[in-house]
Amino acid sequence: MSRGLELLREMSHFGVQPEMKHHVCVIDLLARAGNLAEAEAHLRAHPEAASSPAAYVALLGGCRKHADALRGARIYKEMCALPNFSPEYLASSTVLMSNILQETGRSAEGSELHGSLLNRKIHKLRGVCTIELDGDVHVIGAHEQSHPDSALMHQKMHELAEQMQTAGYKPRTEHAMLEANSVEALESHLCSHSEKLTIAYALCRLPPNAPIEFVKNLRVCIDCHEATKFLSKMLNRKISVRDANVWHNYVDGECSCEDYF
Repeated sequence: MSRGLELLREMSHFGVQPEMKHHVCVIDLLARAGNLAEAEAHLRAHPEAASSPAAYVALLGGCRKHADALRGARIYKEMCALPNFSPEYLASSTVLMSNILQETGRSAEGSELHGSLLNRKIHKLRGVCTIELDGDVHVIGAHEQSHPDSALMHQKMHELAEQMQTAGYKPRTEHAMLEANSVEALESHLCSHSEKLTIAYALCRLPPNAPIEFVKNLRVCIDCHEATKFLSKMLNRKISVRDANVWHNYVDGECSCEDYF
């Protein structure tokens, strides 16, 4: 974190004036490190950041990571009042705020907030992964059913889930926003995320020990991140994923982002 702040200060030495995108990065850096008050102060000190929904989403993400529901609710309310607050941001930030409420013991409020999106027919962008195999590009979505080999990838992921469970993996169900009748149903839902299905399909199509590389249109979720680390060790495979923000290079149970995503 200190190195990131140092780089921001050094920009002026090279005649580079920090822009909105730089301030968003700083807010994200501070918020993820748990310096939420400092992140909020940085947002309010820079008008270009205070007018950006991306800056608010970055701070809201930190509120979720560090379970600060009070600050999160305030930031969410201010963000919704921004004149450039688009439906895209409304969907992602509302789901994020719903997660914060759920994870801080306010499940009913979280479900009600999430339900307000469905009532307005506003949906969060579907998670989709893109991978090239044998010269062909495959697009695999969450809970994929339309791909010609969808049955194959689901079956393979089911087998992997059983192997992972036997090896000691515990799914991160506490971060999933889903009304489910049982833990088993929730775990089954997580197994259908696009990252997991893409990895399963790649294992069916690639030679043994070949690295797996693909792109995800959204940020990876916590369970997919933990599961991919676990799979990289269990299968002795290098797995590289470019999500909406960074590259994740998984090797031997560790990720290059050092869980800072």
